[in-house]
Amino acid sequence: MDAERARRYGFATRADAQPLRIARAEGAWLYTEEGQAILDASGGAIVSNVGHGRREVAEAYARELERLSYVLPPFATESRVRLVERLVSRWLPPGLVRVGFTSGGSESVDTALRVARLHHVAADRPGRWKVIARDLSYHGTTLATLAVGGHQKRRKGFEPWLAELPKAPACYCFRCPLGKTWPSCASACADEVEAAILAADPDTVAAVIAEPIGGSTAGALVPPDDYWPKLAEICRRHGVLLIADEVMTGFGRTGKKFAIDHFGVTPDILIGGKGLTGGYAPMGAVFATEAVVAPRTACCRSWSARRWCRARLRWARSWASGCRACSRTRTWATCAAAGSCGASSSSPTRPRASPSPRRPVSPPRWWPPGSPRECSSTPAASIRRAT
Repeated sequence: MDAERARRYGFATRADAQPLRIARAEGAWLYTEEGQAILDASGGAIVSNVGHGRREVAEAYARELERLSYVLPPFATESRVRLVERLVSRWLPPGLVRVGFTSGGSESVDTALRVARLHHVAADRPGRWKVIARDLSYHGTTLATLAVGGHQKRRKGFEPWLAELPKAPACYCFRCPLGKTWPSCASACADEVEAAILAADPDTVAAVIAEPIGGSTAGALVPPDDYWPKLAEICRRHGVLLIADEVMTGFGRTGKKFAIDHFGVTPDILIGGKGLTGGYAPMGAVFATEAVVAPRTACCRSWSARRWCRARLRWARSWASGCRACSRTRTWATCAAAGSCGASSSSPTRPRASPSPRRPVSPPRWWPPGSPRECSSTPAASIRRAT
């Protein structure tokens, strides 16, 4: 590969920029085309946790690709199930039993933010949407992850597109932003996270996201031993989910399986990537406790099923009331709010006649198998009450 061909690889680089040309890699070493050996001390972008050129990894990939290349994410395969079982039984902190896979770290963080939001929406707390992060943090380069992150150089230029979300000071003991000294400060930076929650109104905060050990933005920022237990207690007290971003620190990078293991804390959501595959495939993951996903799975298996529940609820109420306009009473004449909803006796949406008392009001016969007709959730229960 000559220099001119290599120059074509750059997407937005200077015309005279010359990328480093790597011919092969083995173990902890990269080799240029000229034979120069370069120690890959960081494992690339904190990715190659198990080294380069591992034959057993390549052979395992080859076997799987020969047997099965791509199937839709909801489908179960032997390799997917086996990986989930291995992660839950051997790697993840106790309590993290739900596993979802993505194609990389930024997507994993983005997914975790959406999981946190939908957790509160499904639990009838739609007002909780804010995510509190910290200064000097890095959580990815999608618009959502740039918004929660505190990496100013990566945010620069995109500010008009980024949501304004609360930030708390970084846990940076060497150059404390609060001007304090540990241990006399009693991890006051954790108290600043609580102050951010209170300033934002706890009823509007969905989650707090943080790296157990800071990485890309400010180097290895190791917090005091009591920081994460204190942070977890603050989140529990305010009903806020705690998200640990371990894209960089997970899967053995800090000497334990996950960096959060150093502090004896199990977050509500944990994010993994990079070391999950050691750079041999683009892959990330989101791990959660059963309590996080329970509101989403308690009644309906998907949002489409929940919409179906609500549609049946509207149908049942309208059928029972005989009113196409507001369905709040059984007859137009006795409706205390007649006309206030915009319908009138002469309008195109005027109510139809009330069903005959002799005519039984019942749901249609085409309830699909496994439908939530007997579910105890609000929509289905309301349907039964209305009918």
